[in-house]
Amino acid sequence: TIGVLSVWFYFGRIWLLLQAPEVAVAVVTILMCYGIFRFWLMWGSCFHSMHLIRRSDSREASFWPSKKRPPGTDFFSVWHAVLVPNYKEPIEKLRQTLDTIASQTIAHQVVVVMAMESRDPKAVETAT
Repeated sequence: TIGVLSVWFYFGRIWLLLQAPEVAVAVVTILMCYGIFRFWLMWGSCFHSMHLIRRSDSREASFWPSKKRPPGTDFFSVWHAVLVPNYKEPIEKLRQTLDTIASQTIAHQVVVVMAMESRDPKAVETAT
């Protein structure tokens, strides 16, 4: 169990070092090589990812809209659902939220869903 493993990890290294120092050195060398390999693999992945991000970001602004899209992907036919959770919120705060959603200019078809809590005593009054 955990106790046996912790005792072995604490005293096992000393025992292994005293009984078979060449095995202990080999184990430590393997673990260090593995750590160094993982370190450089991580850094290589980071630099490769940064290169891909920079290459994507350095394209002209007209590049992405000019890309071929699969047939049937008309972005003006997309509906956006906005879920507004509500539990005992003041009506002014809800009005401000809905006005902000209504005044946005990016999405053309927006469906607002008011998620009312049944425990709220004014839920029906707020929803209407």
